[in-house]
Amino acid sequence: MENLPVGPEYLLGPGDELVVSIWGKISGEHILRVDREGKVNFPVLGLLQISGLTFSEAKDYLERRGVPVRGVFPGAGGGGSPQAGGAGHPGGVA
Repeated sequence: MENLPVGPEYLLGPGDELVVSIWGKISGEHILRVDREGKVNFPVLGLLQISGLTFSEAKDYLERRGVPVRGVFPGAGGGGSPQAGGAGHPGGVA
């Protein structure tokens, strides 16, 4: 299975990866993995609990804090899951 970006209703979980863009001291695109406890260590914001949020909820949460999120990619270990309605919602992200 290809590592395709997920749709907005995808539930984040351990092993999932977020692609974020950060500007400032540590500018660039970063790939951050959700750890076993459901947290992501953002270089600017520190540890944030995001497991259990949908991609859309996590994206809104992070963007309100000034962290543009480009996409989420399901972890190889079977991280999160789609919410009611489908098989992973591969494809577009906002």
